[in-house]
Amino acid sequence: MDLVRESAGAGRVVLWEESARDGAQAKTLMTAGFRVRLARETGRIFDSDGPRHVVFAAGFPAVCGEEFEAVRRVAGEAEGAVSVAAVCRGARRDLEQAVASVRGSRHARVMVVVPASEAMARVMVHVVAATRPRAVNEAKARPSGQPVALWAHHAGTRHAVTARTALDAAGIALAGRLLAEEHLTLLLPLRAGARWPDWLAPACKDGWVLLFGARWQPLAPLLDEHPVLYVSSANRTGGPPAATPAEALAVFPATVPVLRARHPADDPADGPARRATTTVTLHPDGRLSLHRHGAQDRPFPDPDAYLTDLRARYAPSPT
Repeated sequence: MDLVRESAGAGRVVLWEESARDGAQAKTLMTAGFRVRLARETGRIFDSDGPRHVVFAAGFPAVCGEEFEAVRRVAGEAEGAVSVAAVCRGARRDLEQAVASVRGSRHARVMVVVPASEAMARVMVHVVAATRPRAVNEAKARPSGQPVALWAHHAGTRHAVTARTALDAAGIALAGRLLAEEHLTLLLPLRAGARWPDWLAPACKDGWVLLFGARWQPLAPLLDEHPVLYVSSANRTGGPPAATPAEALAVFPATVPVLRARHPADDPADGPARRATTTVTLHPDGRLSLHRHGAQDRPFPDPDAYLTDLRARYAPSPT
């Protein structure tokens, strides 16, 4: 019996508690013991009916072994207090790890996060990506040393970057969600004096790092093989970004391979005009500002309206 579904179907309150999940995006900010206590206290709001009313997102088991064990401990020790959930990407290995982390826990479930929606795929342009920043710049016919965005599609890469920013825990959690769920391009402030690996330097300029978050799910198996990738819109300098594989083939020389996986929106008559991703700056104090218009803010009348909507949708969970 699915107690949560039963409660929802009867019109009763169901809480999705994701404080631990947000912490996991900053790589286990919450210890396993703290997560267990938080789950128990949250479930206690509903006395013995906690599993009917609270789904407790315990974390991302695929992030690292420590995270897997933290989720596993919550699943075992908070069983009966809440319905424990493991969160994962839509990749087979991640899903298997998520299932294993909560296996045997009564009323447990798995939440699968699909990194890019079909709606976003319909309005975003193609990109050029490479394991070397020089290759991206050469494909675009621009100076080889020009800064290039880092593709933050891999959890380990994203965590390594955000740990070196001037953001607090809440800011790091917000950055993770804006990249993984909103698919934005983000400018994040670097922490003064922080040392970073050589692979991060090409994405840094004047104390800021540029991260690209969008990802079309069918490309996940290919992207997962390359944790560090550099990316930019698929255009030659000065030209419009390519919206279809055919346009990319026409723009780039034969030395630049083009993936030809077709999407229904490749037919211009089948949807809205394609655009590059919206770029948002996340400031050290948590403020958001619009750096560049793009696909995500297009439906809104002005930047303030979009930023207001972002703040509302990605407000931290009440504690």
